[in-house]
Amino acid sequence: MGRKRRSQAEESIYFISNRCFQGRYLLAPNQSGKINSIFIECLAIAQERYKVIIYGYVVMSNHYHLVVKAPLLNLSPFMRDFQTLFSKRINGVRERRGTLFPERFSCELIKDNMSLFTVVRYIVLNPVRAKLVSSPYLWPGAISLPKDGKPPALLSPFPKSKSRIKTLDDLWKALDKSIEKALRVEPECQGPFKGVDVVLETNPFDAAPPPKRKRRSLYDKIFAKNDAAKEAWTQEEEQIQCKYDSAFENFGLSLLAAFLLNPKYPKGLSPPPIISPPDALPFLLAHSGVDRSELQSFVL
Repeated sequence: MGRKRRSQAEESIYFISNRCFQGRYLLAPNQSGKINSIFIECLAIAQERYKVIIYGYVVMSNHYHLVVKAPLLNLSPFMRDFQTLFSKRINGVRERRGTLFPERFSCELIKDNMSLFTVVRYIVLNPVRAKLVSSPYLWPGAISLPKDGKPPALLSPFPKSKSRIKTLDDLWKALDKSIEKALRVEPECQGPFKGVDVVLETNPFDAAPPPKRKRRSLYDKIFAKNDAAKEAWTQEEEQIQCKYDSAFENFGLSLLAAFLLNPKYPKGLSPPPIISPPDALPFLLAHSGVDRSELQSFVL
C-alpha cells in the first residue's frame, strides 16, 4: 500500500509544519538576519513557480509553520522545491551537509475563515508560548506580522467571506487585538521569557528534547467551525482513502505484469519511477484494472 495521500482541492487551505533534523536549532535567527532572508527568498521563488497563496508563517529555531492554499493542486511539488532550496541554503550558512527535514511535512486542513484566523493567530503566538519573547512583535525570526511599520512579505488577504476580515489591514487589526488579549490573560503567554539576546546567541547545533507526540486521527487534523463539518469531511476522506489504497494495490500488480511482459525499453530510456501520492490518484483510479496491453503501452 502506498503512503497516505494528501487531500487536495482548489479551495483547500493547509496548515503545514516541519521540524529540523534531530530537533536541532538550525533555523535559529541570527544577528545578520540571513536566516530570515533565506526563508523569504526560497518561499518567494516556490510561490512564484507554483502560484500558491500564503496566509501566514513563522520560523522558529528548530521548525517552521506555514499556512497556504494551492489552487493548482500542486501542494507537494511546491513543498518539495521550497524545502529542497531552503535546505541547501541553510546548509550553506551552517556549513553542514545532509538532510535538513528528514520527515515528511505535516499537513492539516483548514475548512473556513474562522479556523484560518485561529491558525494564523496560533502560529504568530508560537514564540511567546515557547517562552522565548514576551510579544510576537519582538521575535527576531521570520514571522507574518508587520515589523517597524513594514508589512510582512508574500501574504495574501483571506478568502472572500462574510467575515469582517477582508483586507490585510483588517487582518493586522484583528490579530493585534487578539494578541493583546492573549498576552494579558492566557497562561501559556505569561513569562518568564528568555529574551531576544538569548535567542540570537542560540547554538544552531544544539537540539531540543524530542516532542511528546500522540497519534492523531484524521478527525484531529481538521480545523473547522463545528464538529459536524469535521465529521462529514472525515467520512468523505476515509472513503476516498479506501478506494485509493485498493487502486494503488491493483496498479502495482498491473505495472509489475507489464514489466514482466516487456522488460526491454527503447534505447536511452529507463523504467518509469514508482508513482506515489498525492499526484498519483487520478492516474491510479483511471488505470487500475485496465487491460494489460493498454497499461503497457502507457508506461512504455
